[in-house]
Amino acid sequence: MCSRHPDRPASASCARCGGFICVEDEVRLGGRVYCRSCAVHPDVDYLEAFRLQRWGKRTLGAWAISVPAIFFCVFALVMVLVGVVERDRSTVTAGAVVFAAAAGGLAFFLRVRWSRIAVFAFPLIPCAMAAAARDFFWVKFLLGATALVAYLVLDPGTRLFFKLECSRQQLQRAWHRHANNWPALAGFRSGVVAAALRVYVRLACGDP
Repeated sequence: MCSRHPDRPASASCARCGGFICVEDEVRLGGRVYCRSCAVHPDVDYLEAFRLQRWGKRTLGAWAISVPAIFFCVFALVMVLVGVVERDRSTVTAGAVVFAAAAGGLAFFLRVRWSRIAVFAFPLIPCAMAAAARDFFWVKFLLGATALVAYLVLDPGTRLFFKLECSRQQLQRAWHRHANNWPALAGFRSGVVAAALRVYVRLACGDP
């Protein structure tokens, strides 16, 4: 009889713990049969263990999108308030547009399903505004930000954050990117942060 369901007949025994299991509890990995408890152990299936560990948890990409989104939401609300006080309709409109764009980033952080598409409005709407003003430096910068957003949205780690199923190939890529070889991963992230700081310092100093 099944060790977990005494009312069901056993169909196999777990290759790891030796417990008897029914058909419903079988998990087949690498041609062997495991019970559901053993199947998630790293020594049995490290990808499944990684999936469970990352399931529904925010990634660094979610934080990277949400922090500037919060800043721009506050900035947009200030623009709207200033426009209302000064009765400047163009300022109110611009503030509302910026807020609508940044709201997609906040929704992404809150794991709203439609935000995986709406988040692209965050860089693209300001990019369109910069293009209308013929500010091509910001156009190039925001197009680069759009490419970064696309990379983050398509990352398997983001799919796990949104509780979407991933293939084993996608899990393998995510495992190498987020869990394997921590020294290299830490070095890569430090390099990305250093490059981003360099760009933002130049922008803050008015030296595009």
